Amino acid sequence: MSTTQDNPSDQNTMPLIAHLSQLRICIRNIAISFVLGFALTFTFKETIYLWIATPLLDAWKTHQALTPELGNASLHFGSLLEPLWTYLSLALWSALFLSLPWIFYQFWRFIAPGLYRKEKLLAVVFSISSSSLFVLGSAFCYFWVLPTAFDFFLDYWNSNLATMSSTLNVDPQATLALRPTLFMHDYLRMTLKLLLGFGIVFELPLVLIFLAATNIITYRHLLRFNRWAILLSFLIAAVVTPPDVISQILMAIPLVGLYNLSIGIAWIIARKKRPTSD
Repeated sequence: MSTTQDNPSDQNTMPLIAHLSQLRICIRNIAISFVLGFALTFTFKETIYLWIATPLLDAWKTHQALTPELGNASLHFGSLLEPLWTYLSLALWSALFLSLPWIFYQFWRFIAPGLYRKEKLLAVVFSISSSSLFVLGSAFCYFWVLPTAFDFFLDYWNSNLATMSSTLNVDPQATLALRPTLFMHDYLRMTLKLLLGFGIVFELPLVLIFLAATNIITYRHLLRFNRWAILLSFLIAAVVTPPDVISQILMAIPLVGLYNLSIGIAWIIARKKRPTSD
């Protein structure tokens, strides 16, 4: 006699038409939530942009206190349409983030009837863990990486190129200073790239834990690959982050740390299992 634990939660086989109808409902609900989210985020677009620009403002104030001639922080736009397109892009990304919990829920509603009870539990754990790690990575970037990177970048503003080289015969009184001119869309693009990059990178432990739990890899495999993982971390950081050394190092270091954390968790998983040959 079969039990409910051995069968999917929905004992009736759902016909193809019903599957397509359920998919249509899920897509409709996702579209409605995204449109509502966009309307909300576009209404508060200036507030959201100011929140994203806060790390830059903090770094600017620090430098301004040391060198008042830096002046107040300002963002420029190179065309008349740039502010509008920048706010539209910001509202679209913000609406996507705001709608993600509802999107995950709709996806869950679509696949849940075909899952076993244990698979449902694992799916819930996976969704919560992946969302939490993404938020943790983005928060790490916002509260630590961005202020550190911006403080480093603004150090260039007062450089006098006329006195930096001793090989050229330049008048000692001459000045050729560097001054920052920041544009709205460029700043938003760089910041979003870093926030998304760190959020995705922080998903690494979840991927490696899944591979270890399914016996695809073991902690010994991860340990032997560690030196190559360090090199790969810097390569990934070079691709994901803007082309500067500071941002790459600030991403590569936590990436290496997360990889080694995954080794420890994989070792715990192996301890709970029966000994298996690698």
